[in-house]
Amino acid sequence: MAVANKKQSTRGAVSRNKPSRTINLPLLKPLLWLVACLVLSATALATARGVISQPVSRVVVNGEFRNVVKQSISEEVRPYLADGFIFLDLQGIREQLLARPWVYEVAVSRKWPDQIAIAVTEQTPIARWGDNGFLNHRGDVFESTSAVAVSEQLPRLYGPLGSSGKVVGHYSEWRKLLQQKKLDIYQLELAENGAWSALIGAGEMDHRVPVALGSGDVMAKMRRFINAFDKLLAQDFARVDRIDIRYNNGLAIAWRSKEKLDKSNG
Repeated sequence: MAVANKKQSTRGAVSRNKPSRTINLPLLKPLLWLVACLVLSATALATARGVISQPVSRVVVNGEFRNVVKQSISEEVRPYLADGFIFLDLQGIREQLLARPWVYEVAVSRKWPDQIAIAVTEQTPIARWGDNGFLNHRGDVFESTSAVAVSEQLPRLYGPLGSSGKVVGHYSEWRKLLQQKKLDIYQLELAENGAWSALIGAGEMDHRVPVALGSGDVMAKMRRFINAFDKLLAQDFARVDRIDIRYNNGLAIAWRSKEKLDKSNG
């Protein structure tokens, strides 16, 4: 007898789902770190490019200006600004400005984010040197054919090449002595043969007396002049035409003629 196979009923049967795939986090960590690093690197690169290409938008110039035109400082450094804020050649700017005759010192610095500051110190002339030169407070010579704010009352000093320090030293030393007597040095010269000569006058009168000191112990000779001024010349200094102190002892005085004296008084 044939037995028929009955189909199994699927009603009420439970279907089995395929197991879900799990993510292996330890294996993904290196990849995540790589992605993060790439993002940060791209951000840093973009920031760096922006900083490197940052232009200089303002030049601030400070200092007391008498013989240097302030605006010309900004104009002179303008070609350097093309390098941008980061690559700005600060030393190059400083050396460029120091080449100016009336500039004594320069300090250049960056001011974040887009400025540079330039502090300029002008030369302080204490005397004229020759025809076109000046002497600063350190005895250094600088050449200039123009002086906007330099008084014509500056004394004139002369000397051979390389003698400026020596001339300034004698000028300063003698001037201290003379000012005690209300006198001043208006010209001082050291000749090639080592002889000294000066033009000395009283501050309150327009009268200058040539004084020949020669060589040797010129400091002692200047003291001899001051001693003679106290004893003999103070009351009649306007009558003195010239003085010669080239002697070992004493001095010679040439008096102005009556014609010269009347002409100067007239």
